[in-house]
Amino acid sequence: MPGTEIYEYRFQVGSRRYRASTGVTSEREALRIERAAKEAAKREQILHGKQPSGQGMALKSAVGKYLHIQAQKSHINQATFNVEVEAFKWIVATIGPDVLMSDLDTEMVARMVAEKGKRGRTNSQGKVLLDADGKPQPLSNSYVNRYTWRLLKRVYLAARDEWGVPVKPIKWSSDRIFLAENSARKREIKFEEEHQIIADKNFREGYGSAFKFNLLAGMRKENFTNLQWSQIDFGHREIHFNMKGRKGRKSHTIKIDDEMLAILVAERGKHPVYVFTYICQRTRKNPKTGVEEVKGERRPITYSGFTSWYRKLVGRLGFDVTIHDIRRTTGSRIVRSTGNLKAASGHLGHSDITITAKHYAHIQTDEMLAILNKRNDGTKDAKEALTKLFDAGGVA
Repeated sequence: MPGTEIYEYRFQVGSRRYRASTGVTSEREALRIERAAKEAAKREQILHGKQPSGQGMALKSAVGKYLHIQAQKSHINQATFNVEVEAFKWIVATIGPDVLMSDLDTEMVARMVAEKGKRGRTNSQGKVLLDADGKPQPLSNSYVNRYTWRLLKRVYLAARDEWGVPVKPIKWSSDRIFLAENSARKREIKFEEEHQIIADKNFREGYGSAFKFNLLAGMRKENFTNLQWSQIDFGHREIHFNMKGRKGRKSHTIKIDDEMLAILVAERGKHPVYVFTYICQRTRKNPKTGVEEVKGERRPITYSGFTSWYRKLVGRLGFDVTIHDIRRTTGSRIVRSTGNLKAASGHLGHSDITITAKHYAHIQTDEMLAILNKRNDGTKDAKEALTKLFDAGGVA
C-alpha cells in the first residue's frame, strides 16, 4: 500500500479481480499470503459453477460463494481452510453439484452422512488405514459430523439468511444426521509429561517457547502460533486477540502473568512482527507454503509447523496428548488451584460458564484434597478413641 507499512495484494484469476490487505509489514510474508489467496481463488472458481438459468442457486455455486467469502477473511487459518475445501468437494460430488439449494432436504443430507460413515480412515497420502484384523479403521462420529453436515449447514444458513435463497427446513438434529459423539475429552498434560517434553532433545527454540507460553495462556492454536507484538500491551500486561465463538469471531483479552511476561521478554527483538520464531536449520523449499527457507534465517513459526513439531515430539515420547490438550491443561490447572470455574471461563474466553462446567466439573480441586485429608484425620481420631474405649473395657 503506498504511504503505509502494510502490504496488500492485487491479482486476477479468470475474469475476477481480487484485492485485499495482507495485514503484515514483511514483504516475504505478504508474498506468502498472496500465493495462498491465489490458490484459494483457483479452488473457489473450480467449485463455483454456473447456476442453471432461472432455477435458483445450485449447491456447487452456493459452496463456491461461501468459500470465496471465507478466503477473503484476514484471520483465516489456511491449513484448516484447505481441509474444509477438500471436504466440501466431497460433499458437492456426493449430493450432486447441480442440486438446487431450494431442493436440498433432510433425506439428502442423511444419505450424505451415511455415505461418509462407510468410508475408512486415511493417512495424508489418501491410503486407507487398517486395524489389527486388516479391516478399514472406521471414522469417528465426531469426524463425520464435523466434515459433512456441520460444513453444509454453514452454507445452508448463509444461503437462507444472507443470500435470500428459499430453502426447505432441514432436521439437523435428526439421529440420521447428528451422529452421537463420545463424551467430551478430558485429557490434560501431566506435570511429569510436561517435564519430559521440555527436557527432550528436540525441544527447539521458538516452538518450545510457544509451548511453554501456551500452557499458561491457554490460547487456541491459531492464536498463539500467529501471535504478534501489536497484540501485546506490556503497560497493562494484557494480550488482545480474536478467537472463534459460537457466533463467529469475537475479541478477547487475557492478562500476562509473571511467567508469561518472562517468556515474552526473552523473545523481544528477535522479529519485528511475530512473537514466536525459529532459525532455519537448513536451506529448503517449504512443502506446505512453497516459500524458500535459507539456513540461519529467522522465520515466524506457523500453524502447520508447530503442529508437525509437536506431534512428532509427543509421538516419540509415547504421550497421547493433542495440541488442544495444552489449552485444556491451562483450564484444568486454574480450576485445580482455585476451584473457580468462573476464573477459568473468563481466561479461556468461553461464552458461557456452562461450557466450562461441562469440560472441567470433573476436576477434584486442592480444596477437595484438603477436605479429604481432614476427613482422614477425623476418621483416625475416631478410630483411636474407639480403640482406647475397647482397651479400657468400657464396652461390654
